[in-house]
Amino acid sequence: MATYTLTSANIAPGAVGKVVVAGAAIAAGQWVYLDAGDSNKAKLADNTTEAKATVYGMAIDSAVAAGQPLHVMTSGAITVGAATFSKTGQLLVISPTAGKMMDVDDLPGGGEFPTVVGWSTSATAMMIAIQETDTAFAAV
Repeated sequence: MATYTLTSANIAPGAVGKVVVAGAAIAAGQWVYLDAGDSNKAKLADNTTEAKATVYGMAIDSAVAAGQPLHVMTSGAITVGAATFSKTGQLLVISPTAGKMMDVDDLPGGGEFPTVVGWSTSATAMMIAIQETDTAFAAV
């Protein structure tokens, strides 16, 4: 599986999120980083640059436009709904697709900044535990 697409309506956090200001339209279930060049507004994270791979957390509600408040979960257990994960204990990393995550096994290897966002705890849930690598993967 290359990239996980989560359904906003299925996101059920295990804790109350932190409130940030959205810097773009963001849906529940998407991963965000805080853009230091834009007043630390939340924008969609990906692994294409070190800044965008500095993942802050997962949006647990939606902001339909920039400037709106957004709740973000930065750690802990979360239900993502429907059978999303193929196995328990799968290490998950930020994807090159904005706002998405993927299995670590699916990283193509070559220029990505792989930030671990957590691991699957069942087919429908995960543990958010963000860990940045701060380094780009070399091509294999």
